[in-house]
Amino acid sequence: MSHPSDMPEHFDAELAPEEDPGGFTRRSFLQGLAASAGVAGLASCARPPAEQILPYTVRPPELRPGDALHFATSHAIGGWSMGLLVESHEGRPTKIEGNPQHPASLGASGVLEQLLVMQLYDPNRAREFRLGKDATSRHKFLSSLADRAKELERTGGDGLRLLIEPDASPMLAQMRARVLQRFPRARLHVFDPLGFDFAAQASRIAFGRVLEPVYQVSRADVIVCLDSDLLNQGPLSLRYAREFADRRVPQTGMNRLYVAEPTFTPTGTLADHRLPCRASRIGALAAGLVSQLGDITALSQLKLPVLPLDEEENRWCRAVAQDLASHPGRSLVVAGPRQPVEVQLLAIALNAALNNSGSTVALYELASDSPLQFEGLGPLVQAIESGAVDTLVIAATNPAFSAPADFELAAALPKVKNSLYLGYYQDETAALCQWFAPAAHLLESWGDTRGPDDSVALTQPLIAPLFDGLSEVELLAGLIGQAGGNSYQLLRDFWSATVQSQDFEREWRRWLSAGLVPGTAANPVEARFDWTSVQMLLSAWNPRKPEGGMEVIFAQDRKVYDGRFGNVAIAQELPEPITKVTWGNPALLSPALADRLGLRDGEVVELHCRGRTVEGPVRRVPGQADNCVVLQLGYGHRAAAMEIAKGIGFDAYRLRTSQAPGFDIGLRLRHTGRFEELALGQREFEVHDRPLVFSLTEDELRKGPKDLEKQRGPLPELYPPAEYPGHRWAMSIDLSRCTGCSACVLGCQTENNIPVVGRALVLRSRIMHWLRIDRYYLGPQERPETINQPMACQHCGYAPCEYVCPVNATVHSDEGVNEQVYNRCVGTRYCSNNCPYKVRRFNFLAYTGNKTPLEQMAMNPDVTVRARGVMEKCSYCIQRIERARIEARRQGKEIAPGAVVTACQQACPTQAIVFGDLSKPEEKVTQLRGDPRNYEVLHEQGTRPRTNYLARIKNPNPQLA
Repeated sequence: MSHPSDMPEHFDAELAPEEDPGGFTRRSFLQGLAASAGVAGLASCARPPAEQILPYTVRPPELRPGDALHFATSHAIGGWSMGLLVESHEGRPTKIEGNPQHPASLGASGVLEQLLVMQLYDPNRAREFRLGKDATSRHKFLSSLADRAKELERTGGDGLRLLIEPDASPMLAQMRARVLQRFPRARLHVFDPLGFDFAAQASRIAFGRVLEPVYQVSRADVIVCLDSDLLNQGPLSLRYAREFADRRVPQTGMNRLYVAEPTFTPTGTLADHRLPCRASRIGALAAGLVSQLGDITALSQLKLPVLPLDEEENRWCRAVAQDLASHPGRSLVVAGPRQPVEVQLLAIALNAALNNSGSTVALYELASDSPLQFEGLGPLVQAIESGAVDTLVIAATNPAFSAPADFELAAALPKVKNSLYLGYYQDETAALCQWFAPAAHLLESWGDTRGPDDSVALTQPLIAPLFDGLSEVELLAGLIGQAGGNSYQLLRDFWSATVQSQDFEREWRRWLSAGLVPGTAANPVEARFDWTSVQMLLSAWNPRKPEGGMEVIFAQDRKVYDGRFGNVAIAQELPEPITKVTWGNPALLSPALADRLGLRDGEVVELHCRGRTVEGPVRRVPGQADNCVVLQLGYGHRAAAMEIAKGIGFDAYRLRTSQAPGFDIGLRLRHTGRFEELALGQREFEVHDRPLVFSLTEDELRKGPKDLEKQRGPLPELYPPAEYPGHRWAMSIDLSRCTGCSACVLGCQTENNIPVVGRALVLRSRIMHWLRIDRYYLGPQERPETINQPMACQHCGYAPCEYVCPVNATVHSDEGVNEQVYNRCVGTRYCSNNCPYKVRRFNFLAYTGNKTPLEQMAMNPDVTVRARGVMEKCSYCIQRIERARIEARRQGKEIAPGAVVTACQQACPTQAIVFGDLSKPEEKVTQLRGDPRNYEVLHEQGTRPRTNYLARIKNPNPQLA
C-alpha cells in the first residue's frame, strides 16, 4: 500500500475505482463489514468513541515511524541547571534522561527530572488566561499588560514589584535589568521556599564575597556530612553520588563517610558511621570537631562558646577529628543548607584549616551574579501592607502556599490593586490574584541556565505550548514593550550579541546539539579565609537552648519538592525512599518518642508550635534522633483545580516561620483519637534471618564469610541446565552504591507505561511498580544500619512461575529472559503465588482505561499498554534489546557490548545497576560474576536468577567499631 506522502497531492478517496482486479467490490466489502459490526453489537453494547486520524501529507524527513529522537535541554530548579536528554516520538516527548556531557548530570537523572514529562501532560494544568474568575485571551492579557506598563512608565515604575524565583539564567538576568531600566523605581523580590541564604551569608563573612563551593568528592578519603543529604539533594547531587560511588570499590582505596543527621536520608543509608542527632545539636558537633582539631594553628584562633557534648557525641567527635587530621587535603566537611550561618562558617573553617580548599573544595565566583538588587519576601509583604505596592507580577511558584506562616502573604495579596500570576496551575496563589496566565512548561519553552561552576546550558522545547502558555522571559518582554516577543528569538538575539561570532549559525546549532555553551565554565578562584571576621561573629554565637517541647524539623520532600510536583500522580505514588509512604506526609518520630507518647503508626495528632496548629498522622522511623519530629513540606494543597494534590497530606508550611525556616523548638503533640491508615509501598523492614542482604567490611570479605558463600555456587539439579548459544542477558546490582533514591523506579515506570493505581489500591497492596527498592534495617531500632536493595523480576533460570502457569503465559526466551505473554495470560495469578521474590504485579482494574488523550501522549509507543486482567513484571526492557538488535542487523554487525542500557540502569546516578550479555567476557556484568561480593538472593531455592547482587562493603573506623 502506498504511504500517504506518496499519493497525488489532490488524491480523493471518493474518486477511486470501486472494483479491484479480483472482482470484490468496495460496496460488497462495506456491506459485509456492516453485517459483522451488527453481530458484534448484539454481543456488546459498548461502543468505542468516534476518532479522527490525519496522516502526514508530507512527512518530515527526520521522522521515521518507530524511531525516537533525542534532544538536549536543561532544567533549572533551585536556581541551578541540570543537563537533560529528552526522548521524543514523532513530536511528543515521552522520556527524560541525563545528558552525559553536562557536568551536573553525567548522564543520570533524578526523581524530579523524571517527573517533568508527566507534569507536561497533567490534565489539571491551567489552560486559559483569566481576569478574576472570567476567561480571557492571550491577546487581551498582553494588551492589558502593555497598557499597564505605559502607565507605570510615567512614574518610573513606582509601586511595581516583581516576585521571582532564584535563577542564574543569563538571558533572564539581562531581561530583568531591562525591566528595571525602564522602571527604575520598581523592586525585585526573590523567594524560594526551600532555598536557604545561610551558606551565602557565611561566604560573605569568610571570604568577603559570595563564592559557590563545588566539591571534588572523588578526591576525598574522609567525608563528614553535618545534616547534609549531599548525595541526593542539591544542584550537583547526581555528580556527587557518582563520584562517591566510584570510591566504594573494595581493594581500591575506599573512602569513609561520617553522617550526623536527625533522620535517615539516602546519604545516611550509605554512611560508614551515622550518628542520629537533632538538627539543633549539629552546631555543637561542629564546634566539637573544631575543639578536637585545636592543634591546627588556624583553628586555635577560634574561641567558641561552650557547647557540652554527651559521651557518645564526644567519642564520635574524637574519632572523626583524628580521621580528618590524618587526611589533610583529602577530606571534606559539608554542612546542610538548613543549618545556620555559624555552622556553615565552622564547616568552611574546617575545610580551610585542613587544606581542602583547592583540592576537595573548588570555589567559583559566578559571572551570573548580576548587579541587580534583590529583596526577600518579607519586605514585599511589608510594602503591600503599607499600600506601597500598586502592581505585583509573580513568576515564583505558588508563593501563597509555601510562604512562611508569619509573613501571611495569602492575606496580603488581595490588597494589591493590580496583581498578575504566571503559573502552571490554578493554585492557591492564582485564586488570590487579579490576572492569571498559564505558564509554558520547561519542555515547551526556550531559555538558558547556569550551573554552580558557571557553565551555561540551553533549554529548547520538545513540543509547542499545549495551552498557549507564556514563559517568564516572554512575560518580562511584555513589560518592556515587546508584547508577544518570541522566546526563541529573544534567546537567539541575546546570545548572538553576547558571543559575536562570525559564524553564529554554526555555533548555535552545535550548542543546541550538545545542550551546552562551550567555554562558559569559570575557573576556580583562590580566596583568603578571613579568620578575624569569622571569630567576631562566632564570639557572639548564642545557640538557642530548648524552651520546652520537642524540636520540629522541616524537610524538603524528595518527590513533590516544595509542592510543585504534588499534582503529578506518579510522584504521589512513588514510595518515599526512607519511610516508604505514598500519598501523604506523616509526621516522623523515633520509636522511643512514639512509645513515650503512646503513639502508633497512622494515629492522627495535633501539632502545636508557636500558636499555630496542624493535624496529621505519625510514622515511627528507626534511626531517627529522639525528641524531634520531622515534617515534609509540599503537601496539603487546597486548590480545587489541583485534583490529584488536593487534600493529600497536611500543610507543614503553616508551622514554618521566617525566623526558623529549617528547624524550631517548642513543638507539642496532642492526641485526637483518630486514625489514618498509611499507604505504604513496603510493609516489612526486617530480614528475619533470611539471606537477602549482606553488609561486610573489607576484612570480613577477605576472610570469606560463610553466609555469603552459601548464596552462590552449584546446587543439585534434577534436569540438565538449559543451553543458550546466543545472547545471555543478565543484571548485576551493587548494594555498596545504591542510595535508594528511587530514580530507577520512575525511570522504569515512565519507560514501560506502568500505571498509577491510587491511594485506595495501594492500601490493598496493589501498587504496580515493576521495580521496587526494598529497604532493610539491621541492628537495634535506635542505631540501625539500613541497606537498600532494588528488586525486580530476577529472570530465574529455573523460574517457579513457569511451572505453574496453566496457559504457558510466562516462558523463557532463547536468550534466557523470562518473558510474559500478555495475550495468553488469563489471570490465575498462580505465578505470583509461586514467586519467592514477589515481583509480579496483577492489574486487577483497567488502570489505563480512563486516561485522557493528553495523558496518553506520555505513553512510550515501543511498549504494549496492557489490558485489564494480566500479570505484569520487569522485562529487562526487552524493547531496548530489540531496538539494539535491529540496529545491529541493519549495520550487519553483532550487538556491541554496552549497546543495551535498561531504563533503570540509565537513570541510576551511582551506576549501581549494570546490564549486559553474559556470553561476552568483556562485558562488565560478566566480570562482576567473578567478584567475591557476588551472590544470588535466595540461592538455596535453586531458581538460578539472572539478576545477581554485590554485597555492601563498609569502611568503618576501628575507633568507632
